[in-house]
Amino acid sequence: KQNGRGFNANLHIVRTGQIDGSEKPLLEKSVQSAITWTGDQAVQVVFDNRQAVANGETKTGATLHVMTSRPDAGPIVDQEEVGIGPEDTAFEVQTRVTAAAVRLLERNLAKLRAGSVASPPQEESLATTFGRRRPEDGRIDWSLSAREIHNLVRAVTRPYPGAFTDLFGGKTYIWKTRVPGLAAHDTYPGEVRREGGGLYVACGDDHYLEILRLQRLASPRQVVRAS
Repeated sequence: KQNGRGFNANLHIVRTGQIDGSEKPLLEKSVQSAITWTGDQAVQVVFDNRQAVANGETKTGATLHVMTSRPDAGPIVDQEEVGIGPEDTAFEVQTRVTAAAVRLLERNLAKLRAGSVASPPQEESLATTFGRRRPEDGRIDWSLSAREIHNLVRAVTRPYPGAFTDLFGGKTYIWKTRVPGLAAHDTYPGEVRREGGGLYVACGDDHYLEILRLQRLASPRQVVRAS
C-alpha cells in the first residue's frame, strides 16, 4: 500500500498486552521485517519497494504508524522520503529504505517508550493499494513501452525472481536492460534486432529496449552479457 502521503514502506506500532519486553529480543530481523519491543509496544518494519520501482515512481520512503484493525491505516507518527533513480533496482532502493527505517526508529524510540508520540491520521483519499507480487508477474509484455518494461526488469531483478520472456527459444530471464532512446519504426512488439554487438527488442511504443544481461532457464549458472 502507498499511504496518504505517498510512501509504501511502513513501520507499525502494535499495542498489545501479550507482548512482554523482557521476554523478547531487542531486534528481530528478516528479509522484509524487523520488530523492536518497547514494553507493551512492538514497532514492526515492513517494506517491499518492487511495486514502486515497477510503477516508475521517483520516490518512496519509510512510514512509522500505529497499527489498527485495518492494515496500514493507522495514524502516522513519522516519515522519511527516499528517492528512486531511473536506473535503481528494487534491491538498491530497499537498502536505502532500510537505512531510513533505522533512522525513524532512532528518532522516535524514546518518545514511544514515554508514550508521548503525536500521530495525525492518514489522508485515506490519497492512498493506493497493490496486491502481493508473484513470480508470474515478471512475465514481460512486449506491447508495453520500453520504459515500462525496463522498470519491470529493475524492479524484479536479483535477488528477486526476475523478469522473463519466451522470445529466445525458451524461458529466458532478463536481468538488466537499458532504454537507449532508439526508435523502432516498422517493427512489431517483441521483434529482435542485433546490431553492433548489441541486442535490442522492439516494444509497444515503437522504441527498442536494449538487453544487457540475460539467462536461459536451462543454464542456471550461466548469465550472458548481451553487449
